Amino acid sequence: MNDGKTNPTNHDKCVAKLLEDPGISAAFLNELIANYREDDKVSQRIFLSGLKKIVRAQIGFTELAKATGLGRESLYKTLSENGNPQLGTLLKILRALNFEIHIKETTADQVESPEVTECDSIGVLSSA
Repeated sequence: MNDGKTNPTNHDKCVAKLLEDPGISAAFLNELIANYREDDKVSQRIFLSGLKKIVRAQIGFTELAKATGLGRESLYKTLSENGNPQLGTLLKILRALNFEIHIKETTADQVESPEVTECDSIGVLSSA
């Protein structure tokens, strides 16, 4: 009898199978980053949990440890619910997964930028 509930084991297997695809994993990571909030512990845990799922689906923690030069237990701790990885560690993990980070300019309504006059007053716009 199907009571409408999802079997977590089957759900996890389905997610893992999807995340084996690097394109799907990259899109998933981009969504996790887009929804990450520094002041929101829940979004931080979701990001780390998602990254951990990608690691498991793509290469596993043993291979990640070899590729990054970091200890397996340290990596488990880094990607745990209470993990707080440094940028260098995240970059090593992403590189081991064959991902990279790209920076792009945000639109004016997303972040405040300094006024041109402020930049000019400190010599940024002055010609040499």
